[in-house]
Amino acid sequence: MLLVDDDRSFLRAAARLIRCEGFTVSTFDNPADLFASETAKKNACLIADVHMSGMNGIELANALVQAGRGLPFILITGRNDSETQRLIDKADPVTVLFKPIDDTALFAAIDRALKLSRGSAV
Repeated sequence: MLLVDDDRSFLRAAARLIRCEGFTVSTFDNPADLFASETAKKNACLIADVHMSGMNGIELANALVQAGRGLPFILITGRNDSETQRLIDKADPVTVLFKPIDDTALFAAIDRALKLSRGSAV
């Protein structure tokens, strides 16, 4: 599982939570580091912040698809405004989660994303 967010404190806390549930997670505080790694080639799910400097989470998901490394993705955001909604409307995420993230909603979304990654019906 890939987790990308430019808020380092959120990134650490979310990664710790996800690992406590037994998942392996690789974290990146910017999309460029993700692209520079080999990690994206062998993962089943992307969790990305909508708003990041340089490249937003939707652009990241689209760029992975164009690079042949597309994954089911979950978007996270701390904003609930018209710009954010406009960005989300351009994407096809498994779901969108608003910060602070509800643990139950996060793990339900991860479950759906992993089922999609394995080609199972959701």
